[in-house]
Amino acid sequence: MKKCIVLPLIVMIIGGCASADIKRPQREFNFNEFTGLVSKQVKAYEDVVLDYELDDTSGKTIHLKSCRQVDSIREDQILSSEYELYKILSHNCAAIKLYIEKGGPAKSSFFPERLTKELISEFPAVAGPRISRYSLEQRAGKTLKEYEPVFEVVSVDKNTVEVMTENYELTYLIMAKADFNVDGYEDLLVAVRWHVRDAFGKGADLFILEKKSLDYPITLTWRY
Repeated sequence: MKKCIVLPLIVMIIGGCASADIKRPQREFNFNEFTGLVSKQVKAYEDVVLDYELDDTSGKTIHLKSCRQVDSIREDQILSSEYELYKILSHNCAAIKLYIEKGGPAKSSFFPERLTKELISEFPAVAGPRISRYSLEQRAGKTLKEYEPVFEVVSVDKNTVEVMTENYELTYLIMAKADFNVDGYEDLLVAVRWHVRDAFGKGADLFILEKKSLDYPITLTWRY
């Protein structure tokens, strides 16, 4: 009789421990990579406060105090030498807007908690430099490791990876983790900044990556 009582109790305890070990991925934004952001406590896009300066084409300083103000600026207003800074700031504003308005909590994730060399090599090749439509077509259906004849991960930490390829130096930054497409799975909002190794040329991009199962390939589902 005691065995009949104790056994169910053991099963209940083991089952309870197993359930407790299952952790839902944490919804998070990489505020450390948002240069010029004043407050991390923002509940609406209108609440985003900045303290950032750029020069316009006349040499006059524009003091940017909000992302709404950034959105109102035309690209041809910014001094060419500061265009890359403007582009990164625009991407950061787009990232926090998407996170606030579309980034819900995920129920589960097939991404590791930290960036790894293995993970970055599985990124789709279209998550590389967007030079032209033709270059993206050439990258379609391949991973970064498959597409690049030279692929070396120079450094990696939780949210940042630096990669060297035959033609480019790239920095990948996870800007946010959340469920952006409402399918229950965690997605990664990723920024990439790159420059050509042996020539003049640089750029930046922002996109969402998803992974729906362990065997499902990482796919790019949205691009800025």
